[in-house]
Amino acid sequence: MEPTTNSTKFNDEDFEKLAQTSLNIERNPLTFLRKNGVEGLKVIKGLILTVILFAFVNFILACYAIYKYFASESETIQITHLFLAIIVCIIFVGIAYYKSYRNAINSAIKIAYEKFNFLIKKACNLIIEKVSSIFHSKKEDLKSKDLKTLINLQEVYQKVFSKLPKFIVKGITFLLNRIPILDLVLDFKNDIESGNNTLASDKLFTKIDTQIKETIISETSKSWVYWMLPLNVIIVLIIIYLKFN
Repeated sequence: MEPTTNSTKFNDEDFEKLAQTSLNIERNPLTFLRKNGVEGLKVIKGLILTVILFAFVNFILACYAIYKYFASESETIQITHLFLAIIVCIIFVGIAYYKSYRNAINSAIKIAYEKFNFLIKKACNLIIEKVSSIFHSKKEDLKSKDLKTLINLQEVYQKVFSKLPKFIVKGITFLLNRIPILDLVLDFKNDIESGNNTLASDKLFTKIDTQIKETIISETSKSWVYWMLPLNVIIVLIIIYLKFN
């Protein structure tokens, strides 16, 4: 039976749109999120509220430290402790912004992945085509290690992603390199040998897509807020009470 494939064609305009999307993420992920609907706006809102929360709490703590400094019998050395308390407040606000911004970038990558995953589908088509030709030309029972010597996945990725900016190509290939794709291909050996490359490609894409979404770009967690904010308050209060009482 002749193998069947699903060779979807992508024109230059498609790649130009993807290239522009990837550049938007690189230049300003927050602007990218703002322009990508409710989910993106929700991420930005979470970032802003988190930073405001830490800024407000640390502003109160800094004001309290200043009050305690002037209310106590001021000694020259205590000004150092006051600055230490204020610096700790600033550091925690900075950490909160950094972690929230990283979460925003991860969310932008997740949204962008939905725009780029059709390219991964195209890569699956090419991989299955190559594996199919190998299966039909060789009689012996091939193993995963045999496929790895016969198929250069990096060449496949280069062919599919060549028109995209280099940094986004590195991002996509980084995701794919973390998945044992050629091991997965052997799960669909019967489909390939029976000539149903389309079904094998769809199954391969589904497996890759599931692994990427569940293990690599899974939902970002904000649980750190619930332990870092109390830690922030405790450390600053310890500095205040140990030095000004």
